[in-house]
Amino acid sequence: MKTITTVQQSIRSKRRLINTIIVFAIAGAHFSCIDHERIDRFREEQANKIVERVDSSMLNFLADWKFTQRGKAGFWRRLSGDSLIFTCSFFQMVILPY
Repeated sequence: MKTITTVQQSIRSKRRLINTIIVFAIAGAHFSCIDHERIDRFREEQANKIVERVDSSMLNFLADWKFTQRGKAGFWRRLSGDSLIFTCSFFQMVILPY
């Protein structure tokens, strides 16, 4: 009886492994077929719409913020009196053509 149970467990675990491999293969095939060029165009159009709406009065909030470059990282920070309220850090990204 133990042998049959062990064999059944072995078969179930192999089926789970095969199902997992199939799911990952399907997901990989799906995501490799995404039209990245169309997505990039859409994002660029959205960014251009945002930039068109920005004017100098909208950027006045930056007057309270200070920018600091440390190595490759950039930091925006906002001070209030002698205490730090907010910090935003980022790394510059270079976008290379395909």
